[in-house]
Amino acid sequence: MSAPNQKKHVVVLGAGVIGLTTALVIQQSTDYQVTIIAEHFATDPKSIRYTSHWAGAHNVPAESKNDPKKAKLEQETFETMLELSDATIESERYFLRVPQTDYHESADTNVDFLSFMPD
Repeated sequence: MSAPNQKKHVVVLGAGVIGLTTALVIQQSTDYQVTIIAEHFATDPKSIRYTSHWAGAHNVPAESKNDPKKAKLEQETFETMLELSDATIESERYFLRVPQTDYHESADTNVDFLSFMPD
């Protein structure tokens, strides 16, 4: 059993966007020590097996009105990425906010995921 003041050890598998973001969010609490285990890291020589560092990640929530659990996860993911890319915090240097315009064949007046998007 660990001592009361000792940090809990968490192991994150994978150093892609999800793994690194998970590790970053966990480390924001002072209660945890994080170890990342992965086959490839962003600092490794370029490889087609690790694309996140070079190709980036693109968070685009999908319409999930028929799946409330998925909709909630997509909203939480977007809000976390938005928070981590805030220019006032250190992690911002790892994120690039790029405006996006989507064009659709027909108008959908019931697009729930736009409700939590910034202008």
